[in-house]
Amino acid sequence: MCGMRCPKRAMTLIEVLAALVLLGSLLAATTLAEGRFARRWRDGLRRLHAIRMTDQWLTQWADNWDAFPTDDEGTFADDADLAWRTTRVESPDAALPGLNIVQLTVTDHRDADAPTVVLEMSLAATAPPATTQPDNSPPDSQPSS
Repeated sequence: MCGMRCPKRAMTLIEVLAALVLLGSLLAATTLAEGRFARRWRDGLRRLHAIRMTDQWLTQWADNWDAFPTDDEGTFADDADLAWRTTRVESPDAALPGLNIVQLTVTDHRDADAPTVVLEMSLAATAPPATTQPDNSPPDSQPSS
């Protein structure tokens, strides 16, 4: 037995294939995670751009809030892919006379699934709130026959 060499242990084909499958799975998982990260990064940059555009747009109205467009929609002059819409929201608190709650929604046409920016503002009403006058008229009576 002295003259015989000990056989070297070699990897079998099944072991090589198992290692390749493991490396392939790791590579696929890494690629998918990188794709999700890139998409979220891109969405974050879009959202940040929309916030900056909204901030600039609102700054233009800071001197004249009475002319702020309510119940209106349009696009930003610097970015046609961003659309804005303002809607009046009914006040949940009736103790706020003289205020209009306006919701500003900014959406990106490239990703119209969900709004990019939603902002609610309280603006002074341009006209005094309508008050209901008590009805002092007599109740309807049936004509006598």
